[in-house]
Amino acid sequence: MFQSLHPRIRSLLFSANLVSAMLLSACQFDPPPISSPQDNFNSKGNVSVELRIKPVVLAKSASAPRPTDSANVIVSAPDMDPKEFCFGNGTDVYALPELSAGTKRHFSIEMYRQGRLLYVGSAETTLYTDRKNSVFLHCIPQFSRVTANIHVPLDFPRKVGRTELKLWNDRDTLISTPDQPGEFLNFHLEETPGDKNYHLQFSLWDDTGALAAKSVKDTLWVPMGQTVSLNLPLVTTFSQLQMNMVVSDPQQTNVSFDFPAGKRIPTTFGEMVFSEVFLSPASVDSSSQGQWIELFNRTSDTLDVSSCKIMRDGGGSTSKQAILASGTLVPPGKGLVVGRSAYPNANVRFPTFSLGTGLSHMEFSCKSGALKLDTMTYSATVTDSMAVQTVSAKISQLRPDWVGQRTDPHGWCQVPAHPTDVSQGWPTPGTLENGCPQ
Repeated sequence: MFQSLHPRIRSLLFSANLVSAMLLSACQFDPPPISSPQDNFNSKGNVSVELRIKPVVLAKSASAPRPTDSANVIVSAPDMDPKEFCFGNGTDVYALPELSAGTKRHFSIEMYRQGRLLYVGSAETTLYTDRKNSVFLHCIPQFSRVTANIHVPLDFPRKVGRTELKLWNDRDTLISTPDQPGEFLNFHLEETPGDKNYHLQFSLWDDTGALAAKSVKDTLWVPMGQTVSLNLPLVTTFSQLQMNMVVSDPQQTNVSFDFPAGKRIPTTFGEMVFSEVFLSPASVDSSSQGQWIELFNRTSDTLDVSSCKIMRDGGGSTSKQAILASGTLVPPGKGLVVGRSAYPNANVRFPTFSLGTGLSHMEFSCKSGALKLDTMTYSATVTDSMAVQTVSAKISQLRPDWVGQRTDPHGWCQVPAHPTDVSQGWPTPGTLENGCPQ
């Protein structure tokens, strides 16, 4: 299971919109005339420079740099006095006029929004009088990013009213609401001051306004310039008690009490669903013997799936069906990974059970087929508008916010089995989180 922290940061370039920037000289908000191209060739040896900004974005789900509204640029060199430019707008191209040509011209920039420093960058280059001078600065974030994923079980006993993620310390308090309501809640705190300790709390209120569940971390260290990703457990704040009565004899009644996260057999369609499939492994993953499929437990209980059956295209042989052994348990909010002999992360293995590669229909059922829990249609070779498409050496993964529409192929994505960059997406065997390419 791929967990929370992806410490590397990845570059994402702003598109180069060659627009004229408002230039503010000497930190005064009076824009001077913009230099014309021929100023590159004046007799004083002065040149104009086109400064192009490429802010670095934080990895894992950050789709774009954060917006800025002002910037300070300082140009210095051993043979010239430092020159400062102040810009009252945020853009990716700035024009710097009247700079002396020569070597070891050092450019540094600080980019702000509402007075808060967001990015810094620097570069050293040579300026020439006989050509256009463009300087590229990679700007590093001066903030961090915190994301959190919460699974609200399918059988949560209260109607959800509102939810909130709060991050705070003695100096800063940040609050986030989910991207959208649903079974899977995603929170983003995009500009968190880094290199600091925080307290973190997720809160869920029911439709009456009462606090129904929470998740707390007393200490969370957030490194500068990194994304901290969390999968938080949900803890109810009210008592739950379930009573089961079994009358097997007129003289005897057995009463059992189950508290939250009890163990039971599945009872309803959709309590466990197909959530990930690796149909066409490459030779590095042992080809067909590296196949695997995942079933996700959407409930708040541990599900006993002993003797439940995974069946392809009607079953009937060991290559088309797998019957789970006695004692097979799936914890709440976790996935059961069923693989062939060569997949190392499988919870259970069936060497002869093949997922096929053509258009196939998969079914998961219990109680000798009387209780159908989920179905899935997929293909690696046939294009079908109702089938999840699989790609060689890639894993087909269900997007968490599509779990209710999982039969729609648009709710699935493909990620490499061995990604080289977090932007490609990542596998999530054993859990259901959004590892899709961003």
